[in-house]
Parts: sequence; C-alpha cells; structure tokens
Amino acid sequence: MRFEALSTLTAAALAAAAPATAPVEARQEKTDVPNVTVIGTGGTIAGVGSEFDTTGYEAGVIPIKTVMDRIPDLDTRANVSAIQYSNKASEAFVSSDMVDIAKLTNDLLCAPDSDQAGVVITEGTDTVEETAFLLDSLINCNKPVIVTASMRPGTAVSSDGQGNLLEAITLAGSEKAKGRGAMVVLNDRIQSAFYTSKMNANNMDAFDEKNAEIGGFLNYEPYFYYTQAQPTFKKTFNLDETLKNNATSLPKVDMIYGSQDFDSGLITAAASLGSEGIVIQGVGEGSIPSFAVDAINEVVDQGIPVVVSAKPIYGASVPMEDASSASYIKSGYVKAAQAKVYLELALANGYNMDQIRELFEGDLRSAIFHQ
Repeated sequence: MRFEALSTLTAAALAAAAPATAPVEARQEKTDVPNVTVIGTGGTIAGVGSEFDTTGYEAGVIPIKTVMDRIPDLDTRANVSAIQYSNKASEAFVSSDMVDIAKLTNDLLCAPDSDQAGVVITEGTDTVEETAFLLDSLINCNKPVIVTASMRPGTAVSSDGQGNLLEAITLAGSEKAKGRGAMVVLNDRIQSAFYTSKMNANNMDAFDEKNAEIGGFLNYEPYFYYTQAQPTFKKTFNLDETLKNNATSLPKVDMIYGSQDFDSGLITAAASLGSEGIVIQGVGEGSIPSFAVDAINEVVDQGIPVVVSAKPIYGASVPMEDASSASYIKSGYVKAAQAKVYLELALANGYNMDQIRELFEGDLRSAIFHQ
C-alpha cells in the first residue's frame, strides 16, 4: 500500500482536496511495475486559469494527486505515491525548501530499506534548473531523480502537464535511467540536470538546450542516445556532511548581473548584507571591468569567495592560466544559476578558497593548461 500525503495547499486547492488528516487511501499494488513517488511543490503544472490563459494564470492551486488522477491508466506504469510538499510558484522557493526536498528525496530513494525505483519532483519551470542541479549534486545512490514541470496550466487548451508527468513517472521507474544523475523531463526531452537551462520564457519547448539533451520519448516511452554516463565536470557532495548540525538551509550566496556601467558598489553591498559568497554573471565569457576588481579584492580579503560565470548559455568562463593573477574564481562550464548552487554547497561543506577554486576550475585548468 502506498500513501497519499496532502499539506500546505492554497485555499482554492483545499476546497477540492481531502484534508491532510484524511485516512490513508488503499490502493491495490501491482507487483510487475516499479514503485515511484511524486513530490508535488506547485508551479504551472498545478496552475489554474481560463482555457486561453497561458501567462496570467494562478500557479500552485491543483493538488498533485488531482493532476495524477487525470492521467489514464497510470497504474500500468508504476505504483505511484503522492506527497504534497507545497503548492506555490517556484520563484517563491527559498533555501530551506530546497534542503527539505533534498532530504525527502534522499530518504525515499537512498535508505537501506527503500522500495522506491525513482522519485519525481514537480515544480514551476522558473527555477527547475536550480532544483535539478542541487538534487544532481546531493542524491548519489544512482536511482533516478526526475524534475518535471509544464509551460501551460492544466486548464489551458493543449496543456503539457499531464504528458510531462506521465513521461517523468515512466522514466523514474525505468532501469535504463539508473546511473545518469538527476534529469529534467519536458516536451518529450530527457535532459541532464547538470546542463539544463530554461531557454525561452513562454514557448512550450522552453528547455530546448541541446547540450543537455541525453534522450527523448516515443509513445511516452523513454529512450537514450548514450550509455550510462555522468557529465565530465560534475561534482557531488555528501548530503549528511552538507547538512551537518541539522542545518535547515544553505549559506547565503548572492548573484549580480554583469553589464555595461557595472556598479561595483553592488559587490560591497552584498557583502555588507551578509553574503557568504557572491556569483557574478560576467560579460561575455566572464569578463570583469578593471574598475570592479578593487571591490572584488576587498570582499575576497574578508573571506568571501567571488565566482564569475559566462553570460551566454553556451561556452565556458575560462580560468586564467596563473591562478594567482585574479582573486575571483571562474566557473568553467557551470552557468550562473548552477554556480550559485555549487558555491552554496561548497560553503556548507567548509571549503576554503583554494578548494572552491579547484571545484570550479580544476578539471578545466587541467584540460587546457595541463596543470
């Protein structure tokens, strides 16, 4: 018997859902299909609007159980459990939410007595790449972790949510999905969480990131382009070490966007407001204007690491051959949003400045400078 847990729903959703204290729902399990848990957090996939409303709808309204119940014959794919972690828009996520979801996913999948083949997390598309990257870095028992979402709410004409969720559940239960790290599923694409980025604010194919794509779906069945592998530059962290002393959130890291007329005072301001680390999305491949270097050096001297990423989606923020020639650290192929997550995890694990530089620059420096 699987369980259905409902909590933290909006008022509109509560009207349509059983209370959190409702009895456990009995379900006849099939022995020939895998066990998969879906963690619902809200987002567009749980959104409500008019049939022609694809931008002004209310996100995070429908319970994940209701979304699942709309998928026909789901029990032929998996024995599916639903946990309603939250029901809100993904831009409202904070660090403590991500810690909770990581712990919940790890407990479901990686406990010695776990009977779960995989876990699916539903979320709003706006921060899917951060969630997936964090889970890819922390959940290391080689079972599938799938993050899915939708670009149109379930009430819209030709909504994509049900199909994305069906494919995500099917992938989470597939033996072929093991050993590939966390993955993102939208619009018939299977993408590596390490490389995933949202590429379009509105289109159905918003996650058309070719570098990330490792497979797809036909007839809602997954297929892969490659044998099992992990990204070259991927690093992982131990969840217990990351959350030692019962940490409920990650260290504070702020992000600053690089542009013409870059205001270096933003760097000083971030430090004064309690930043433990700073990520700057530099211009081009991670260029920093010379007049901002003094401000960077000042915060680095205070023990606050500064990581600089490239501005374009494709390409790397290339480290300098002489690591001592700049106080800031280049992010390599890790994009700005993901660099923020890596820096949070490094700080949580007590990395010093040299270890943080090695985390971001080490493999790329070795490849291009033979160091």
